[in-house]
Amino acid sequence: MRKQKTVTPKHLAAVEILVEKGIEQGFVTQEEILEVFSDAEDRVDELDHLYDRLFKADVDVFESVL
Repeated sequence: MRKQKTVTPKHLAAVEILVEKGIEQGFVTQEEILEVFSDAEDRVDELDHLYDRLFKADVDVFESVL
């Protein structure tokens, strides 16, 4: 079992910026999420929380944007 990484203020700020961007434009991309969660396999709980926040804010998550 992998150990969860410690949440840093810098990481929290990046998540907040991502959520705000999603609310403003109505979507975020998987690429944008992976920029914040490049170590997603070690931050599963945080990633789940992010997806829950995006869902509740009615923000779509797209694979990519052309």
